[in-house]
Amino acid sequence: MSYGVPPQGPPGQYPQGQYPQGPYPQQGSPPVDPMLALVVPIGVKNGWAVASGYLGIFSLFFGPFLGIPAIVLGVIALRKPELGGKGRAWTGIIMGSLTSLAILLLVLLRG
Repeated sequence: MSYGVPPQGPPGQYPQGQYPQGPYPQQGSPPVDPMLALVVPIGVKNGWAVASGYLGIFSLFFGPFLGIPAIVLGVIALRKPELGGKGRAWTGIIMGSLTSLAILLLVLLRG
């Protein structure tokens, strides 16, 4: 008697009914809430673009410490168009640029 070992069947096949199916059908993908897709990267293959977008948004709170990396990662993401994520890359570039320029202007005007 061996515990924790599934019953053996023909090689390469699983016994029928042993493994439960997920909550969604196997074909296609579940419906996605459009508002959730704006915040959470669902189906995005370009990690550079996702990172750039989040760094650009968070640069509003942390300034050029995250703004400059957002710009760099956005440019890298745009050089890989086959992966998609163009909108998120541009979000990172624009937000990172605006935040970095605003901080630079504040420093120059006070200095």
